[in-house]
Amino acid sequence: MKPYPWNKILLSFAMALAMLPALAACGQSPASSAAAPSAELPAAEAPAADAPVETTGPAPAEPAETPTPERTISDIILLGGEKTEVFLDVSDGEIQFWDQPSAGSLLAVAKYPEALPGAAEALECCDFTDLDSDGNSDLTASFLFGDGRTASLVWFFSSGGYIYNEEFSQLPGDASMGE
Repeated sequence: MKPYPWNKILLSFAMALAMLPALAACGQSPASSAAAPSAELPAAEAPAADAPVETTGPAPAEPAETPTPERTISDIILLGGEKTEVFLDVSDGEIQFWDQPSAGSLLAVAKYPEALPGAAEALECCDFTDLDSDGNSDLTASFLFGDGRTASLVWFFSSGGYIYNEEFSQLPGDASMGE
């Protein structure tokens, strides 16, 4: 009879305990959870319905660059043992970590293992617990899609970037981790 692998059981139990703060963070109030930015313009920026339309004269000059959209999701993470404020840009293929709410420098990227259409709207919360105690925040992102599917993706910070961890992640359509 083969001996039972207790070290694997203990490691799995320890990782499950370490992920509990991520689950607790997902139950926070909407003010602290990730939300998609509103598409509405403030009243001061919206053009008036009865504003005259200029039809003569030279065309207005095109801006040199398209303005960078404002990143509305921010949090504090550990990078090299120091607390750092980051601003998240969530897309269908990855989560980018920036040092400014617009423009700025890209600090890290967490790529999804497959495209997740609607990820920005489905993101419920991100947990930045340092799961492996290396002085850098790891990432657990929880998603709830409009059709009821869920996902919980885990990345470990390593060598200046985020490395996806398939073992502790659940993609939409996967059986729950407890099954």
